[in-house]
Amino acid sequence: MTLDPSDWDLLEATGVSADGRTIFGTGYQDVPHSGSSTPRRYAVQWVAVIPEPSTALLLGLGLLGLARTSPRRDA
Repeated sequence: MTLDPSDWDLLEATGVSADGRTIFGTGYQDVPHSGSSTPRRYAVQWVAVIPEPSTALLLGLGLLGLARTSPRRDA
């Protein structure tokens, strides 16, 4: 699920899981209010889960690292 955070003010991260893939914190969200042109501001707690990198990405990064560290031979 993708979330549009354009109406959010994320103030701070207050914690990170042991594996580093889940971050949580606090902030504010502006929510439209019926009958008014001014949105209401609500305090929110947020959680962001960072997905694990795919195998193809890890393989590509490994190959890139090997290519950069291999010595070059001048002919």
